[in-house]
Amino acid sequence: NKAAKKFNAFYSWKNQIEEFKTEHFSVVESSDSFLNKVDTKIRYKNFYYAVHYWEARWIEATKNALDQDNNWKNTENGTKERLKRFAMLCPCFVATFYMLPKMMQYTEYPSREINYLFDFVDLLIVDEAGQVSPEVSIPSFSFAKKALVVGDNYQIEPVWNVDGKTDEGNLIKYGLYKTGNLQRMEELIKKGYLSSNGSLMKLAQKSCSFQFKKEERGLLLTEHRRCLDQIIAYCNQLVYDNQLQPMSNLKYDLNDLLPPMGFIDLQGLAEKEGGSRVNYFEAEKLVEWLKINEIQIINWIYHKEQQESKNPAEIKKKQLHEIVGIITPFAAQKKCIGNALDINGYRASSFQFGTVHSLQGAEKDIILFSSVYTADVKTGYFFDSGPNMLNVAVSRAKRSFIVAGDVSIFKRGNQNTPSGLLGKFLKPV
Repeated sequence: NKAAKKFNAFYSWKNQIEEFKTEHFSVVESSDSFLNKVDTKIRYKNFYYAVHYWEARWIEATKNALDQDNNWKNTENGTKERLKRFAMLCPCFVATFYMLPKMMQYTEYPSREINYLFDFVDLLIVDEAGQVSPEVSIPSFSFAKKALVVGDNYQIEPVWNVDGKTDEGNLIKYGLYKTGNLQRMEELIKKGYLSSNGSLMKLAQKSCSFQFKKEERGLLLTEHRRCLDQIIAYCNQLVYDNQLQPMSNLKYDLNDLLPPMGFIDLQGLAEKEGGSRVNYFEAEKLVEWLKINEIQIINWIYHKEQQESKNPAEIKKKQLHEIVGIITPFAAQKKCIGNALDINGYRASSFQFGTVHSLQGAEKDIILFSSVYTADVKTGYFFDSGPNMLNVAVSRAKRSFIVAGDVSIFKRGNQNTPSGLLGKFLKPV
């Protein structure tokens, strides 16, 4: 009877496989149709089966660990087996570079010394690698067999906690640099080695054998789907050498409420406040403009989303804070904008506003950029110290990027600066 049950179970399984093949693999002759089936049918079912298979494996493995009373032993083998059990349910662990070493540590007995599971992780994936300094990130690579590093050197840079003199002193101490060898220093800077100005992304590019273009190694993801074509054109020209392919489903019409790239000319008075800058008039008028146009903005976005949706009836009106984000170069101006929002009856905490760091990775239909500077400040604008700030700020906007400030500083004709190039794109609101 036992053999008969196994035999019947085998044939039942075999018949299911044959039915599955008949249903799903008869479309192989059409490559497009086959790929669609793979994505929507076959891959889904395989994932479903795999999830339940590994759930069953986890139940068995956890039962054995509990029976042997080694579920939480922090020896090398105990730690490895515990992490493998976790991976049966969740094969991807998420951690910061500060947390990961603690996850990978175990205790050696009888010495009770702390050691680490080097070369244990199958694949280390790093996101936003352009924001990470080398000394913070590199130690974690010792835990992994392979790494996939994802990031953008032209977006937010790392917060460097080591100064250039300390970097130079360490290089000299360990024989990696001789005083006055400028060519060697330029090479180290370019490749991202230094803790005072390097990044993990630059280091990864240096180590990658694949090269998309002469200047930089690595695979460039060229398809851009967030912003209107007219918005991402600025970023494309500023830093990406026109290699991005605009592929957004959003469309701009001449009768739209706001242009893709526009300005509200607010001059005010730029004042220094501590190590920051503030323009009270600009912040107040910016929020007043929002208040006056709130209903129009909400209705405009609602109708645009209905027009572009395959299911217009399912589209709901957004609130203003869901539509608008506000970016400024200065922390003091962020505080000023928050006060202006509260005074005008908004709840400032519901809005995303502040420096570019507060909207990194985010997106809004409309981005307002409070530039703070006025024409009396002739040069040395903070957002012109590199392309990163304006590249991030502009690329947060899906439908409209609006500069709210003294537009004359963007219209001075010097298109070699990020702000000068931006001025070429701006139209009056």
